[in-house]
Amino acid sequence: MVSGWSDGKIRAFGPQSGKLLYTINDAHHKGVTALAASADSGRLISGGGEGEGRGRGAWGGRAREGRGGGSTALAASADSGRLISGGGEGERGGGR
Repeated sequence: MVSGWSDGKIRAFGPQSGKLLYTINDAHHKGVTALAASADSGRLISGGGEGEGRGRGAWGGRAREGRGGGSTALAASADSGRLISGGGEGERGGGR
């Protein structure tokens, strides 16, 4: 199980043991507000309060899209070539 936290970290826990498996430090400066997995489950996508969507895995942790407000919904295209984000201000964005 993977979860995003208000301290800006992403943490993964064992599904049966509940033990912490790993932590991604400094994922977002204003907290993690959304998480999603790519269609092939090879990439983790996170959104933060600062309005960035970031992909980890083959995307290498790079910011994919800057927005004015926080990202509260995320999705990747079927080929994982595009990241789509949505936020509370009615804004939406997409990036490669």
